[in-house]
Amino acid sequence: MSDNTILDKILTQKHADEIRAFNPITVVDDLMKGLSEREKTVIVDRFGLSNDGNRATLEEIGTKLNVTRERVRQIIKGVITKLRDLQIGHEEIQRFTRIAEQLLQSFGGVLEKDFFTSELLALSEIAKTELARRRATLYLEFVLNDIVIEAIEHRPANKIRRAVYAIPGIDDKLLTTVVTELVNIINEAGESLSEEELIERFKNREVYNRTRSILIDEPVRLAREFFRTGVAASIPSSMKEEAEVLCAYIAAAATLEQNIFDEWGKRDWAMIHPKRMNDKIYLILRHEEKPMHFVSITEKINAALFDHKIAKSPSVHNELILDKRFVLVGRGIYALKEWGFERGTVAEVITKILRESGELTREQMVEAVLQRRFVKKQTIHLALMNRKLFAKHTDGRYVLVS
Repeated sequence: MSDNTILDKILTQKHADEIRAFNPITVVDDLMKGLSEREKTVIVDRFGLSNDGNRATLEEIGTKLNVTRERVRQIIKGVITKLRDLQIGHEEIQRFTRIAEQLLQSFGGVLEKDFFTSELLALSEIAKTELARRRATLYLEFVLNDIVIEAIEHRPANKIRRAVYAIPGIDDKLLTTVVTELVNIINEAGESLSEEELIERFKNREVYNRTRSILIDEPVRLAREFFRTGVAASIPSSMKEEAEVLCAYIAAAATLEQNIFDEWGKRDWAMIHPKRMNDKIYLILRHEEKPMHFVSITEKINAALFDHKIAKSPSVHNELILDKRFVLVGRGIYALKEWGFERGTVAEVITKILRESGELTREQMVEAVLQRRFVKKQTIHLALMNRKLFAKHTDGRYVLVS
């Protein structure tokens, strides 16, 4: 999550400072001052609130405390009830809950779990290290899932949407409808789409036009009012505001994920999580949108960090030769066949072009060949001098030799 988060864009300085000052670790530690040492141990171990973030099973905690699994369960239930009572008068938690509720309301009352927690933590003053962020996330989820449950509801994932946080009583039927439509768009495309392209295609769907007032206008109005953006509620939603709302819906789709280039697709697609070398090559070329030398492709694959495997130039070159999706268009340079490039020597490409076009001038031939092969103009000129294959009319046009 980048530093330029949605919250960073729409919060007033006062609200931003309130969230920035909220540290779930210190807040929970403060609440737990009212617990016995055994109660603290049970909560820390069960919810992974230690430095290593590991969650212990009921059996493991029972063995540690020399009590039964059922007794551990009873202790946890009692401690959670006590913490919920303690948080009622906790000023910092109450401020945080108010802001979190309004953030949810600004997006229709429902937000995907990780999207929600990431947005909240991105503004905090918690250290940006992976370990610190992971520990803070565990504490924040503990607060949201088990402490402030009367204000914010955690709903488990299902086959259509991911786990979400919601304002109690808010129906997530609209979210489910939108998510289903987004998945349909990806399925129809048959390939990964940029966030912008996915949003544009969604805006052409019937469900968008039918529900826009609830889906976009109302969340934006609430955001403007609460966060005092200075924009009148009567002014239509900007493209940026609309995209921010729709991005929250996209993030909730259970079967969709982004690849390393931020394109959305089905999570089991090779374009999203490429495992084979040829799929990594394809994704690199598709993203670069230009022919590349196999050594450069190898460097790009290793820089992308698809996984822990290191790509070697000979292996990449071998895949480029064997896979028909790739075409040799220059010395060691490959392109995607879907771009219109073709296999074969320059003379073979010229032969095919002339069969299709009949006759062409040298300039027309150069332009046609460069659309299919990545070669120097001089190479095309030399190939055209092959009198066994090509003849030149007096008007300067080339034709195939009969």
